[in-house]
Amino acid sequence: MNKKVFFRGFVTGIATCIATIILSILLCFCPALNPGLYEKILFLPMKKYPDPDYGLCISGIKAKDVTFDSLDKKVKLTARLYYVPQAKQIILYTHGQGGNIAHTAYKIKFLVDSGASVLAYDFRGYGKSLGEPHIAQVHEDARAAYDYILANTRYKDRDVILYGESLGAAITSDLASKVKSGGVVLESPFTSLAKIAREKFPVLQIYPDSLNLYPTLTNESFVTGAHSAPLLIVGADKDICTPLHHAQYLYKQATGTKFFLTCKNTNHAVFDVDPKFYCTKLAGFMSYCQNRDNSQALAWAQSPAIVYSAP
Repeated sequence: MNKKVFFRGFVTGIATCIATIILSILLCFCPALNPGLYEKILFLPMKKYPDPDYGLCISGIKAKDVTFDSLDKKVKLTARLYYVPQAKQIILYTHGQGGNIAHTAYKIKFLVDSGASVLAYDFRGYGKSLGEPHIAQVHEDARAAYDYILANTRYKDRDVILYGESLGAAITSDLASKVKSGGVVLESPFTSLAKIAREKFPVLQIYPDSLNLYPTLTNESFVTGAHSAPLLIVGADKDICTPLHHAQYLYKQATGTKFFLTCKNTNHAVFDVDPKFYCTKLAGFMSYCQNRDNSQALAWAQSPAIVYSAP
C-alpha cells in the first residue's frame, strides 16, 4: 500500500474518531437532550429534617404541619403553616434548590418576625413531600400551595405575598404571572437559568437558546411584563451563587411599582448581619402592599432604592 495513502487514511481515521468523541460529548451534555442530568444538578433535595421538631416553633409561633395534594393529584405535598394571630397578610415561601423547610427555619424566622403568617412548603421530592422534583411539576406544586392558602385559611388573594428565594424566585415569578397576589418578593434572583448557567459554565455558551432547557425558570419574563402587584427585589453584595448584578438588572428592567433592597456584607440567602433591619424593611414593603394610600407606607415607597451598609 502506498505510504501516503496509508498515512492519509490513518489521519482521517483518527480525526473521525476525535470528531465522533467530541460530538458524543456535546450531545451527552446538551441540555435539551439530557434533561435528567441537569435536573440532578439543579435540584438538591434533602428528605430528613435535622430533627423532627427542628423549626417547628419560631418566635413563639408553633407551626401546624399540613398536607395537600399536588395539582396533578399524583403526590402528597407537605408544608408548615405558621399562623400569626392578628396578621393581615400571609407569605407563601418557596425555598431554593437545597434542603427542605426545616433547613430554612432561619429564613422563616425573618418572615414570621416581619409580622406575617407564613406557609412554607416543600415541592415534591423535598422533605416529607413525595415524588421526585421535575421542572414542570415544581411549578404546579407552587400553585397547589397557593390554592391551599385560599381554600384553608382566612386570607384572600390580595393578602398573599409571594416570596421566592434563589431557584424559588423563578418558581415564584412563574406563579406570580398566573395568579393574583398582594405583592411579590424575589430574593437573590437570577435573570434566567440559561444566563446564569452560561456564567457558571462557559462551555454551555456553545449551545443555542433552542437547545437550552427550562424557559420557565426565569425572573426576567415576569418582571418586565405587565403585573399589578408591587415588587421587591432583594440582593446581597457578597453573593457568589447568584451575583448581585442579576438582581440589579432585574430591578432596572422591571415594570410597575418596584423596590430594590441591597444587603451589604451579606452572602447568598443569609440576611443575619442585621436581622432587625431586614425584618423592618420587609414589613414596610408589606405595609405598602396592603395600604398603598397610607401616608407612612407611601413615604417608604418614595425611596425605592434602599441600601443597607453594615459595619
